[in-house]
Amino acid sequence: MTPSDVAGVLSRYFIVGFFVPTFFALSALAFGASSDALPDDLEAYSDGAKIAIVGGSALLVGLALMGLNYQVMRAFEGYPLMAHASNRAVKPVYDWLVARQEAANDELVRVRDDAARPDADRNDAAWRLGFRYSDRLLPTGFGNVVRAFERQSRVRWGLNSISAWPRIDLLLNDQEREIEANHRGEVGFFLNGCLLGTVVGLLLLADLLIHQTVPAYWAWAYLIPFGLAYGMYRASIGAAIRWGSVVKAAIDLHRLELYKLLGLREPVSFTEERDVLAPAVNRFLLYAEPLPDELRVPADDNGDEEVDEDE
Repeated sequence: MTPSDVAGVLSRYFIVGFFVPTFFALSALAFGASSDALPDDLEAYSDGAKIAIVGGSALLVGLALMGLNYQVMRAFEGYPLMAHASNRAVKPVYDWLVARQEAANDELVRVRDDAARPDADRNDAAWRLGFRYSDRLLPTGFGNVVRAFERQSRVRWGLNSISAWPRIDLLLNDQEREIEANHRGEVGFFLNGCLLGTVVGLLLLADLLIHQTVPAYWAWAYLIPFGLAYGMYRASIGAAIRWGSVVKAAIDLHRLELYKLLGLREPVSFTEERDVLAPAVNRFLLYAEPLPDELRVPADDNGDEEVDEDE
């Protein structure tokens, strides 16, 4: 069975986003930890058998990570820090992280609004602002990228993407769904790689301190997982930008289809959509408020052309 066959059975999203980083993390532990830190039974197996055991374990851990994907993403977005920002121990860290994000955002705004700058620089700054920041900043770069594409549809069309996306996701064709899943899996790969790399680094470091398995001059090698974890986090920001581009494009292209399926008429103007129709959809999806009758398609308007009865 080829990797593509396996991906077709278990979904490429799961394989790339959850199984692969888990497999490599468990392999690093199985072959990098000392014999004192590993179960005695595992040491009795050959390297091939160890890989098979690691693969089975990676499948289970990967499934668990997929179930916890929402919580993992929220953690990387910085919501737990924001929720405990009033805590004395957390507040200095939270304020420092937010200040860094504000400084980066303000610098891009300064470049965008500087008429003396070349148009190429200003356009690049505007592009980065649209993809990396919104009007409400979070303490992490990854969180701000995700919030930026979550809020863009509200800014652009007046439509709340959090409530609308599950419906729009069902309207995507196979190609669009595959593209979105691939980018989402890419984000999962880097976030889970960062999380698992940090865990593996801590476990190997504890193994080193407890069992002193290598000479002191090799101790620096135990910092490699932390370096890889940081690199994975940095890469997750670019992956989130690419994922957000697909999500925003899907909302731009399918929102009118959503209105139609909800029984609403098409907006007659941009202003009507943003100020009247989209807010009514938001209230319907978020608060279960009835849609206004004046926004619904008339009962006798079935979209078909009239047929001459004499024909």
